[in-house]
Amino acid sequence: MMCFNVSNFQGLDFIVDGGVRIADPSTVVDMTGTYPTIIRQGKGPRLDWMVTEDNQHEAQSMLAFKAA
Repeated sequence: MMCFNVSNFQGLDFIVDGGVRIADPSTVVDMTGTYPTIIRQGKGPRLDWMVTEDNQHEAQSMLAFKAA
């Protein structure tokens, strides 16, 4: 792993270069909204609580229906 001082670039404190990835990519889930949304499906399984962008509207409709 290498770390570079990038004080010449405005807004960046440093860059970390982890080198070449050998492992399969992981799943990335956005937890900032009302519903967890899968940003990238990786090696891990898709769990029931995860919502893909394709079915996010459907999940919102189901939650509204359950709340009524």
